[in-house]
Amino acid sequence: AMAFQDSFQLNTLITGCVLAILLALVVCGGVKRIATVAEFVAPFMAIAYILLSFICTSILLFRHSPCLFDSTLSSWLLYFAQLGLATQL
Repeated sequence: AMAFQDSFQLNTLITGCVLAILLALVVCGGVKRIATVAEFVAPFMAIAYILLSFICTSILLFRHSPCLFDSTLSSWLLYFAQLGLATQL
């Protein structure tokens, strides 16, 4: 409630009541539904996270490789090292 007050100048009493009502709705009837949605969404989120990390790493490696590495081989080794670490999780 304090974060909403600091960010949006909302009254903490109103924010607290709205959050309490939302929590009650989740606890009373939505826990199983939330679990079902989370089971479906979580794998896609993990795949997106891994793909975006590879994209960001690739962009950084190829953009800064001349100043960071002596050869292209070492940048590829780092790229595949990240792939190995990601598959261990």
